[in-house]
Amino acid sequence: MTTRPIDTAPSLDHLVGWRESSTTGVAIEAALAAARTGDVARAARAMLGGAERIVVTGAGSSFYLAQAVAAAARQSTHRPYSAAPLSEILLRPGGVLLAGALVTQPVIVISRSGSTSEAVRVVEEMRALGHPTIAVTCRAESPMANLADVSLVSPAGDEEAIVMTRSFASMLALLLRLVADVASDSELAADLDQMPGHWPEAQAAADVGARLGATDWSRIVILGGGGAAPIAVEWALKLTETTQVPTFSCEPLEFRHGPISLCEPGVLVVALLGGPGAADEVR
Repeated sequence: MTTRPIDTAPSLDHLVGWRESSTTGVAIEAALAAARTGDVARAARAMLGGAERIVVTGAGSSFYLAQAVAAAARQSTHRPYSAAPLSEILLRPGGVLLAGALVTQPVIVISRSGSTSEAVRVVEEMRALGHPTIAVTCRAESPMANLADVSLVSPAGDEEAIVMTRSFASMLALLLRLVADVASDSELAADLDQMPGHWPEAQAAADVGARLGATDWSRIVILGGGGAAPIAVEWALKLTETTQVPTFSCEPLEFRHGPISLCEPGVLVVALLGGPGAADEVR
C-alpha cells in the first residue's frame, strides 16, 4: 500500500510544519512495516513479552506519546505499563522503578532526535542498573539509538519543524503495533495496519481546523479521556506552541468540576470522544 500526502492549500505550502504533517500517512505506513518485521522488532517483542512491568518515558510531546502507549498497552496486554517523564526517572527513580525487578523491567525511551540529553542519560543509567532499554526514535544514528539494547526507528518520521507532527504519529503507530503483537491482539493490529489507507480522510479534519482557526478565540479547551487524554494534552501543547492562544486539556467529566466556569463567548471547546465512555461524555 502506498499513501499520498494530503493535498495542501496553496496558502499553507510554504509552512514546513504543514508540509511535514501532510505526509504523516506515509510515515505511519513505514513505521508499521518496521514494527511488523525484522530482527530488531522481534528482539523488542521478546523483551516486552517476558517482562513483569514496563516503563515508558519521554519528555514533552514524547512523554504524552508515552502516556498514550502505556494506556493502550495496559488495556491490550493486561499488564502493568506505566508512563513517567524522563526527569522523574532521573530525579526520583524510586517513585518510578520497582526495586528488585531489574531484569524484567524494560524501559522504553522515546525521543524524536535521539539526542535529548535526559533521554541519553536515562538509557545510560538504566543500563547501568541492569534494566533492559528500548529506544524509539526517528534517527537511527543518534546517541540514544546507539546506546540502547534495542533501537526502534520510525524510518520516515523525522522532520525539521520544532513542533512534532508525523514523528509523533509514526512513533505512536510503531509502538502500538509492537504492543498488538506482544498481546496477540489481532483486532488492534488490523486497525493499525489499515491506518495509512485512511489517512487522506484527515483532510476533512484539516479543513475544519482551518475554518475554526479563522476565528480569534480567547481560549481553547481540548477534552479527552482514557487513551485520548494524553492526545488531548499533546493537541493543547501544539495549539499553544503554534498559535500562542491559551490552551489546556481536561478529561470530559472532570471538565464539569470547575474548569467549565471558564466557558464564555470566544472560548472553543473540542472533545475527543469514543470508546466505552463516549455516551456519558457526550451527555
